[in-house]
Amino acid sequence: MNTDFKVGDVVRHKSGSQDTIIIKFEDESVAGVTKKLAVCGRFEGQTFRQETIPVEMLEFVNRWFAAGS
Repeated sequence: MNTDFKVGDVVRHKSGSQDTIIIKFEDESVAGVTKKLAVCGRFEGQTFRQETIPVEMLEFVNRWFAAGS
């Protein structure tokens, strides 16, 4: 399982969905277990859609840009 994603990576749900771009990462702790979450976004027409997805549910599509380079 590849979870070495970076901000700016284009990803999609493993179960299939539209491509989306990782905006940032967050950690969520529940009952002492920490999960890494990706905050992702995409435009649908002129509407910006944002969702938070557990990293293990994502698959890599493309590296859109390298942050900091």
